[in-house]
Amino acid sequence: MDRTAFGERIAKLRIAKGLSQNQLSQMLGVKRSVVSYYESGDRLPSFDVLMEMSRVFNVSTDYLLKGKDAERIISVSDLDENSIDVVMSVVNALRVK
Repeated sequence: MDRTAFGERIAKLRIAKGLSQNQLSQMLGVKRSVVSYYESGDRLPSFDVLMEMSRVFNVSTDYLLKGKDAERIISVSDLDENSIDVVMSVVNALRVK
């Protein structure tokens, strides 16, 4: 894995979301300097931090690590079953289209 490319993806996603390094660090539960290390390619996140990044940025871990499979993740955890069924119907209709 290319650590520099990983860091560039993290920085790009952070900026696109309008977050400072400090804000992202708070969301991930790490120090701001650690986010800086991630973005410079000097460090890789732990599994738990990687999973949280995936959630924060709404991208797959494959995308974060490899830049591939830019599949988006839609969190439906706060929806009731009926609403989840509606979301799935819309997604399936778009796939058929």
